[in-house]
Amino acid sequence: MAVLIPIVELTLGPILVKPFHSQLMKTTVMTLVFFIGFLVAIYLFRDILENGLA
Repeated sequence: MAVLIPIVELTLGPILVKPFHSQLMKTTVMTLVFFIGFLVAIYLFRDILENGLA
């Protein structure tokens, strides 16, 4: 499941950026896409993060 996160990010990123013309908006949208992927990864690995590697 975690392998799909970067694939989805790289697929959705260009699609979501296309309507914007400003470089600032494109950068903001891509940053949000990757941040949401980061939060999803934290959610998926919450058990490991809570208990540590032990």
